[in-house]
Amino acid sequence: MPITSEVAGLTVSKVSTCLACPCAHTVPIVLASLCSRYPSIPVDLLRPLARRHGTLASTVLGDARTLDDLGESFGGGLTAREVDYLVEHEWAREPDDVLWRRTKCGLPMSASQRTRVGAYVRSRTGR
Repeated sequence: MPITSEVAGLTVSKVSTCLACPCAHTVPIVLASLCSRYPSIPVDLLRPLARRHGTLASTVLGDARTLDDLGESFGGGLTAREVDYLVEHEWAREPDDVLWRRTKCGLPMSASQRTRVGAYVRSRTGR
């Protein structure tokens, strides 16, 4: 039986059997938690993080409190903070690891934005 609650102005329907699985039912729960914990970060940036990282999205964001804390915004919803997380925790070593394999953020980006991500990833990995 669903349980409905409101967190950070978002109505969330919780289904107890789905709380542990990475499915469509968990994203609103994670998003509500992120909105509560990171009120200064726009929901339009938190939503894709919740989809990509699930409950680990708060680990990606860490102690960030503002957009500036997330570092450079590359476009496509990708920030330096997320790239750093992917390099440090998800074994991203090449720009394609970040842009296509782990996030798909390269899809809406321009060629120059993808080039900038590539330069950033190489600076972080020493490649």
